[in-house]
Amino acid sequence: MVEIRVNRNVLLMLLAVVGVSGALAIGIWLGRGGSPAATTENPAAPAGVSGGQPLAVTVEAPGMAPADPTALAATMAAVAAAPPMNTPAFGELTPEQDAAIARMDVAEAVAKVGQPDVVFVDTRTDAEYQQGHIQGAVSMPAYTQDAALETLPKDKEIILYCA
Repeated sequence: MVEIRVNRNVLLMLLAVVGVSGALAIGIWLGRGGSPAATTENPAAPAGVSGGQPLAVTVEAPGMAPADPTALAATMAAVAAAPPMNTPAFGELTPEQDAAIARMDVAEAVAKVGQPDVVFVDTRTDAEYQQGHIQGAVSMPAYTQDAALETLPKDKEIILYCA
């Protein structure tokens, strides 16, 4: 008897890949006529269809106009030719926002450690925070909910750090 041990997460990922691949294969198969009998290479008609013609299937989303191949090609060409958008990804700052943030060097920050009117906020993950942090620093991982930011004191200097 052969025993194979697989990590549960690896097994679930493998099953997901197989499932997505199967759904994609079925979608391609349906897009080509739905069965080998419905293609022009095999003129035998599927059950219920006379003349051996391929089945025409139109899929439309509710409220959307039917797809026009010419318009679709024109739209795809326009998107490909358009200049890249300068929209920052989620969590990133625009250049203007980044320039507006006050920065300090390490020596300035070290001089402020322990001052009662300064709060250090560690923006790393909880695991990184547990490995070591500035004495008294508040853990608030980056990309936290905005509501967490409201808990910071408004009457103190806030210094964010990540490494």
